[in-house]
Amino acid sequence: MASAMQWLPNLKKNNPNYNIKDEYSKMMNQLEKPRDTNTAKFKPTIKNKSSTIVGGSDAIKLIKSNGNNHYIVATRDIKSGEFIYINKPFEMITSVGKCYTTCWHCYRQTWSSVACDKCSCIIFCSQKCKDIAWNEYHDLECLILSLFLKLDLMDDEDKPLYHLTIKILSKALKATGGIAELKKKINDIDSMKDTSMIYTDDIFDVNTLDNFYRLDYYKPTSDECSFERAIDISAIVETFSKMTNIFGRKLRPVDSVILGGLIFRHLMIVERNVMRYTDDVSKNLSLTFAAIMPIREMFVKNCDPHVNWCNCEPNDTFLAQRPIKKGEKISISLVGRYQKDTLSERQMRLEALDLKPCKCSTCVQNLPLLENLPSYKSLKLSKQVQQELDCIVLKLGDYFGLIVEENTEKLLKRKDTFAEITDKFYQHVTVPCQEASFFSLMLEKLYHQLANQRRII
Repeated sequence: MASAMQWLPNLKKNNPNYNIKDEYSKMMNQLEKPRDTNTAKFKPTIKNKSSTIVGGSDAIKLIKSNGNNHYIVATRDIKSGEFIYINKPFEMITSVGKCYTTCWHCYRQTWSSVACDKCSCIIFCSQKCKDIAWNEYHDLECLILSLFLKLDLMDDEDKPLYHLTIKILSKALKATGGIAELKKKINDIDSMKDTSMIYTDDIFDVNTLDNFYRLDYYKPTSDECSFERAIDISAIVETFSKMTNIFGRKLRPVDSVILGGLIFRHLMIVERNVMRYTDDVSKNLSLTFAAIMPIREMFVKNCDPHVNWCNCEPNDTFLAQRPIKKGEKISISLVGRYQKDTLSERQMRLEALDLKPCKCSTCVQNLPLLENLPSYKSLKLSKQVQQELDCIVLKLGDYFGLIVEENTEKLLKRKDTFAEITDKFYQHVTVPCQEASFFSLMLEKLYHQLANQRRII
């Protein structure tokens, strides 16, 4: 209606007797009830929330160990299929191909969008998101982002890194009050002996600027700090100085150095911690989102993980893929699972991230790939247990068929049952085997299917 009113003067020239307000009301009254296209409604929930961890379930708590390390443990038994953390990422950007159907601020899909007044490269789902974004960061990133997209200054692979860096830096500059204040804040954090994530008023919110700057990052000696990176950062510095008013005056050489250092620090944090993902990797779909999720650092790293994550716009969720016992340190994988990737492949990814070789029990034992794992049938189990497991595994094939068919409605109805039979299987089998791996991988695939179907619809 607002857009129509904007163009009404031009319309009146050719149709002076046309009353858009009356006609609009008539059209709205003639419309039938909207067809419910989203027949498979999936919304992950947490029944009982943590009183100390923002976005967390009461099934988890954060413990600090010696050496300023944190890890998350289970406060009670956690069942397969249970969500233990649901929260927005610290920050996220959508791909260039999705920027006209995804809100730049809240990341929700939208077909009735509100465009930015200054740039033509992004949209918002509502005037509210547009106003919030403008006040928090977009007034700084707006023209810079537009220029980068138009001039095609970098490779497609690097674009998400720089777009995310510019967005986070813009938000940080606005939140702290300027370049000098932001520089001081980072220096103060770097000077602290305790480098662990911090609580605020006894509440742990990992998605704060203070905790963002505590994330690990590539150092100047890293291969990531290349000459090409320096050229890119110089271009960003020049663009910031010419197209924004962050300095309120002409850019001085000292300002260029400080701003360049800040951009470099943010870029190295982003590159080290960014999560890139698509709607469905199996279909070779292009990048959908790139996000920073500091909560990942709170989990123990293991190539046979307890939990995995998926995006259910606008939140990232962490789901138990197998039962977790009370008191266990909850683990997640950063470089792949042993069932799908060899030890050498996982170690290569660790090297690419400038991380130490993985010392989880799975890597130490060098467990084989899925097809080389033994079956539960080779284990010494009673006849009764064998028969029970045979029935459970038979049901596994039915669920695999539903996932292949992408039958979201049936999956939605039967997801809890599948989680229950996963728990039953793990009651009898506690060692790695083909079927146990299948259950974990299938549960992961099931929830990704539900989440992605929700986005596509």
